[in-house]
Amino acid sequence: MKTVVVWLILISLTLISLLLNNISSVRLVVIGLFSIKFILVVFYFMGIKEAHAFWKVFSLLLILFISSIIFLFKTLFYTI
Repeated sequence: MKTVVVWLILISLTLISLLLNNISSVRLVVIGLFSIKFILVVFYFMGIKEAHAFWKVFSLLLILFISSIIFLFKTLFYTI
């Protein structure tokens, strides 16, 4: 049952991201939604929730790094 709820949350976040994607002033919100979706997939569908603490911290640091890079490139190089 929990998997279905997480899946529905992922679908909802994807639809919100789709609606907000063309608005340049909400880039940070879209990147935040991406981060939340990444964390949900990693922890609920890849089983990191039961893994060693190293993998949990590594996953969170990875999403922080990826989100920062995406935000930096969208801010610097995407002028539309």
